[in-house]
Amino acid sequence: MKNKIALILLENLSLPFDRRAWQQAMALKESGKTVIAICPRFRDERGFEIRDGITIYRYSSSPITKG
Repeated sequence: MKNKIALILLENLSLPFDRRAWQQAMALKESGKTVIAICPRFRDERGFEIRDGITIYRYSSSPITKG
């Protein structure tokens, strides 16, 4: 049987700091799915990380501007 993959895309917070998204990712992983998350990168966070079996890719976020 093929392993199912779940892709999570976030635009506001980084994992695991977005608690709601982190709990969803953990539930998907526990149900047997491979979980990949793409989220913003803040400060000194690494661009790639595997945490608790969840693959996290981080992209550089846009600078905060007034407007």
